[in-house]
Amino acid sequence: MRSGKLLGRLTADREVETFRPIAFDGRRGTVLMGSQDGRVYAWDLTNRKLIAISPPQSAYVDTLIVSKNGWVVFAGFGRSVEMWNPDTGQHRALTPARPTSNLVPGPDGNSIIFGTANGNVEFWDLMTEQRVRSIKIPSA
Repeated sequence: MRSGKLLGRLTADREVETFRPIAFDGRRGTVLMGSQDGRVYAWDLTNRKLIAISPPQSAYVDTLIVSKNGWVVFAGFGRSVEMWNPDTGQHRALTPARPTSNLVPGPDGNSIIFGTANGNVEFWDLMTEQRVRSIKIPSA
């Protein structure tokens, strides 16, 4: 940031995948990028090497966050919320959770908040994988 110059590229050439959302995981020292191929790619920030790739979902990755417990949480527009642990490769899906907005970490770090196509804001607990509540946004 100080120099304003490019330090390096994570990909040597333009690849087939188009990367969209970006998240940083300070605990692991990685940068995560969601791709149009439905996967999340993780690069080591020190050596700029690709170190992990999530299992694919059936849509572009439109939003992603890193939860307090280390799971990478991501989703495509109107698709189920996916949870992936880059350290173990574990993968889970919150099938009924269908965000149409950005995922936002909850204040406790173990929950997510997002908007839905029907005008609700939903709160989901990542530990229990259950919806905690839903608030209907009044129309203007």
